Amino acid sequence: MFLIAAAVLTLAACAPQTAAERAYFEQKQEEIEAKQSLKNKLIQTTLKDTDIINMVSSNAAPDSLGNTDDWIKRQIGSIEGQILFPRWKVLRHGETKYEVQYAFSVIDEQNRIVKRGYAWDVDAIIKVVTLPREMKFTEQAPVSIAPTIDNKQRHRIRDEEASIE
Repeated sequence: MFLIAAAVLTLAACAPQTAAERAYFEQKQEEIEAKQSLKNKLIQTTLKDTDIINMVSSNAAPDSLGNTDDWIKRQIGSIEGQILFPRWKVLRHGETKYEVQYAFSVIDEQNRIVKRGYAWDVDAIIKVVTLPREMKFTEQAPVSIAPTIDNKQRHRIRDEEASIE
């Protein structure tokens, strides 16, 4: 739309528009507006996260026994340990592509906390939900914010005047 307006202004600045040029640019503008209108109708930007989650949870289970919600309950029921913080999360990838995640933490018999979860890819326009995949969580080393003895010593060497006072 902006390009057409810029082209019209450029042509108008160079010479007066002929009737054929004006008709051509008006036709192009109408085509662009029609495509944009069709795109807006196809892409339902009003989809909320809850709609996407409902699409996944009501989808058929991978083992064909009920829906995905039932499948998740069976998977969690088979895990030994205590399940903590189960939650759904929706990540948007593009205009109509989403990734839906169901993540939870498990405390096992040795009191270790392990994060687990499942993820689905969703295409909202054609309402397709892929099979679940197990999510991989990487462990991050704890970051110490306390200054180490080595860092304190370096600071003292660099700032001799401050350490003398």
